[in-house]
Amino acid sequence: MSFEIENHSNKVEIPDSVLHCFNEINMAITEDYISSEGEVESCTGIAVKIAQKLLAEGKKPFIMEVAEFVNEDSGAVEESLFPLKYEDKEVSWGTHIVCCCDELVFDPILEKPVSINDYTRNAFGKDIEMRVVVSEEKIKDFVKYRI
Repeated sequence: MSFEIENHSNKVEIPDSVLHCFNEINMAITEDYISSEGEVESCTGIAVKIAQKLLAEGKKPFIMEVAEFVNEDSGAVEESLFPLKYEDKEVSWGTHIVCCCDELVFDPILEKPVSINDYTRNAFGKDIEMRVVVSEEKIKDFVKYRI
């Protein structure tokens, strides 16, 4: 059994084990970015958990970083990211790491996986550049030594 999500004109099948992991984390971080164990969550740790589930299902995930820079006279300066989910809590991050697969971003700060093209608008309210930090080719080695 699996779940299908519309990604622009394509339907992407999301295996139940991945969706279960995603939903479990989403519920745990509803009020703030705190794990079910009461500790501050790591976006990298969440991305790795989801990547491990995707790999176990034969998928090819990769990890992307969201970071916004502005040019100041002295050089590029990192801007804070303000996730819409926590806007009433004054949460901000310098960068944010997410797991991606099949042109979707699997970030449990949103209710469901969304298209890479729509992700930052949905999560932060504006278009922000994203870059791959762990490719499909390197993901197995990356997750092997985490969690």
